[in-house]
Amino acid sequence: MDGPQNSPFVFLGVSQESYIETRVWSLFGEAALPISENTTVTVGARHEDYGLDAITKPKLSIISDVSDKVTVRASYEQVFRVPSIPTQASYSLELYQPAGEYIQIETPVPFSLYNLKNQLTLDLESL
Repeated sequence: MDGPQNSPFVFLGVSQESYIETRVWSLFGEAALPISENTTVTVGARHEDYGLDAITKPKLSIISDVSDKVTVRASYEQVFRVPSIPTQASYSLELYQPAGEYIQIETPVPFSLYNLKNQLTLDLESL
């Protein structure tokens, strides 16, 4: 088993009081760049530092007025969400065959998304 254990039966749900505190700092930047009279590209990034690890994720979007009545927008961004404190790690028991015993396995559970959005806006009042 990794680390000290107060009870060899921790996998049975033995309740132990604990205190966990986390601190995260982040920085976000975004710039809109007009590439034509009707089209704008927006680039951005978000950096987050979790103490033990840090991550930087990009964002890119484009918006274009195709006509007076139609606007098209597309965007891409990566999102990373740290698990909440009660679910920062999950534990499972695995049978270790050579010794014929169960060992405790700790698995971090990060959450990562890739968002791809497309949008079409029509001005129906003018039609």
